[in-house]
Amino acid sequence: MPLSHLFLTTALGASLALSAACASAQSADVLSGISAGKVAIISDGDYVAKTYADGMLAPPDAGHRDVLTVLSIADGKVSQSTLPVSNSVTAAPEILELTLDGRTAFVTERLGERPEGATTMKELPPGNRLFAVDLSDSANPKLADTAEIGIHPEGLAVRARTEAASLSSPIRRIRACCRSSSSATASSGRWHGSTFPNSA
Repeated sequence: MPLSHLFLTTALGASLALSAACASAQSADVLSGISAGKVAIISDGDYVAKTYADGMLAPPDAGHRDVLTVLSIADGKVSQSTLPVSNSVTAAPEILELTLDGRTAFVTERLGERPEGATTMKELPPGNRLFAVDLSDSANPKLADTAEIGIHPEGLAVRARTEAASLSSPIRRIRACCRSSSSATASSGRWHGSTFPNSA
């Protein structure tokens, strides 16, 4: 091996080791700055960076899925759990909300789940569901309820006192309420009510 390649390989290895050490230190620094005990994140498994440019979805064999990831932070350690929950990166970040006590997450989908064989974003159906996820056991999140709502919901807000989740879509406003992790009601249009059954 030429000396220049040996030097480059050694320098690259040292640089990677230093980067890993810095990343570990930065992770500890980041954790020390987080006051939350729980962080919830949604990931869209259909879109990749180039989807906006060429309209092509992630290859089916990539194994990507729409998921809700829950990070629990305690004593400087992070534990992670996931649950498949349909969502779309084409919506605002406000399609995910947690109740103040952190025991329930609401997620809504702007675009629906990918049909079998779909390869382009034009083939994705409009989203029309609201999900309530029970986070009382962070290590084992469970789907507590699902409601069908207006198509293409674009925003979601949780009301602290009533535990109601309000949504907006281009067509109408929607209001849903989850009184506990195992019961919920939803209404659509001009706040007229309909109830959806428990799935617990």
